[in-house]
Amino acid sequence: MLVSCLLAQAQDTHDRVGEAPAPSVSSAQPTAVKSPDATTPAPAPAPDPRQAQLIADSQKLLKLSQELKLEVDKSNKDTLSLAVIKKAEEVEKLAKTLKAEMNKAH
Repeated sequence: MLVSCLLAQAQDTHDRVGEAPAPSVSSAQPTAVKSPDATTPAPAPAPDPRQAQLIADSQKLLKLSQELKLEVDKSNKDTLSLAVIKKAEEVEKLAKTLKAEMNKAH
């Protein structure tokens, strides 16, 4: 119903190209009306501890890889600092661990 009202208003505005702009819709009107038969999405079940650990490790891997990229961008093409090499090893180790954990489920 709301969509049809908005479409009608848009069509009406489109038809009056040369006229003064239509007054804006009053804020007193509700923008979304919930019908009693509308279904709301069920809340997502709480993730199990393994799933929560996978999510945390994935976020850590993303953070580490972004930090590694920034450090590599700061270095020149001929040299890498020891910190960059250690961070790359840490990213690689975490990625392998995460991959192994994900494969355990399948």
